[in-house]
Amino acid sequence: MADEKTIKLKRRDFQDVLTDLDNGEFHNQLTELLPRVVKAVLETHKAGSLTITLSITTDSDRTVLVKPKVSTKLPTKSTHETVLFSDEEGGVHRHDPRQQAFKVVQMPKPNT
Repeated sequence: MADEKTIKLKRRDFQDVLTDLDNGEFHNQLTELLPRVVKAVLETHKAGSLTITLSITTDSDRTVLVKPKVSTKLPTKSTHETVLFSDEEGGVHRHDPRQQAFKVVQMPKPNT
């Protein structure tokens, strides 16, 4: 007779369950992180990712504990080498500190 009393429930949509996790904070976090990943992908033309992990355990015959986790991998912009010159103390400079600077004099334009 226990079967006669069992109510057949409609399976809930995943998005409904997702908004229940961590009282809706997990959904808010995903909503904030997805545009960041998309923006970085568009800027760099490299792949990024947003990974959702749901760890599911139980503490009884009827309940489950769902712990959500999100991780992102943002693509990084390519960097280029920069030529710098070192001095005797190990400092670095854009211009060679051993080379004298030239004084630039602007010549007057000839009259035509």
